[in-house]
Amino acid sequence: MKVCHITPLPPVRSGISQYSHEFISELKQKGIDGFALSTGDLKTDFDVLDFPWLNFNKAFAEVERRKPDLIHYQHGGSYKNYFVIFSNLILRRRLKLPSVITLHDAPFISLVKLSKVEPVRKLVWQVFSRKLEARLCHLADIITVNSRYAKNLICSYYNVSEDKIRVIPYGIALGRHNTNMQEARTSLSLPKEDVIMLSGGLLYPGRGLKELLFAFSKIDRKMRLIVFGDGPLLDSLKRLSFKLAIEDKVTFTGYVPVEKMIMLMKACDFVTWLKKSTVGETSSVIVNALAAGKPVITTQVGTNPELVIQGENGFLVRLGDEEALVEAISTLSHNSSLREEMGLKSQKMAESLSWDIICDQVIKVYEQVTS
Repeated sequence: MKVCHITPLPPVRSGISQYSHEFISELKQKGIDGFALSTGDLKTDFDVLDFPWLNFNKAFAEVERRKPDLIHYQHGGSYKNYFVIFSNLILRRRLKLPSVITLHDAPFISLVKLSKVEPVRKLVWQVFSRKLEARLCHLADIITVNSRYAKNLICSYYNVSEDKIRVIPYGIALGRHNTNMQEARTSLSLPKEDVIMLSGGLLYPGRGLKELLFAFSKIDRKMRLIVFGDGPLLDSLKRLSFKLAIEDKVTFTGYVPVEKMIMLMKACDFVTWLKKSTVGETSSVIVNALAAGKPVITTQVGTNPELVIQGENGFLVRLGDEEALVEAISTLSHNSSLREEMGLKSQKMAESLSWDIICDQVIKVYEQVTS
């Protein structure tokens, strides 16, 4: 079986691009031949065709020449990802091939749930997104989503039958998380005795990072917060750390490659991810924290409660409840045995997300749409 994957790839900085890079490589190990039509530029173990906006007919002709058996689209909440929709509309008509789309989230639903940030993007989404995304959903033979929460949203907003949607969780390469904590701290020159809390990702509004700094400033024990990633909030977060007099306990790493992010996961004691709202997407920060065997403090929204079980492998906090956040951080920072117990349960959760299991589920979908 040969699959044409239409997706962003690294160096595009998004969870979807990293997900697709690993996913296509893992499928290849399962015997599924594939190539990608992409806006990324990365050396991979599979062929990548560049998507040229000024001459897309050339790319589509090359796709046609390679004679794939089906097309798999990866779509999510970035205007840059609209090449997925345009490619789908053209290729579907041109090649008449079966298609699968994975919706990591949906920009129109983002518009409804997100708020006053980025008004230009909001207006564009309002005008175009719902019709385009609904068209994308109805053209696909099967839609896959990462969570039950996402499935319910897609059914509701786009009037899609439940029978057309498959819930296939976000995959993770478990073997990349084999380094132990002390080895990771030595590699990163971090003190072995400190309690370290990790957070980060794309530093955008709505990620709860300012709230995290305020809560962290109220913790009464010696510990360190590491915030990885970059984005428009980086400078303001640094200023806030000085204002709260915690600058000596907070480290902002800036952008880090995936390999270093995984090393930071292994080096820390627990992870926080405080996004204020979601549209069904699965946080790669949470998934990697589970794979690293770490407790997670996260918000009680979207897909998060499907991955983090209150009191089992972490804590769920309500939006804006600073007292609950401070209590959760304090509880984990003071109790090493609880961190270890919760970490083991996180690892158990991650085992169900291994690429081996996820790829088998996807292959069954491929076989269904091509039979």
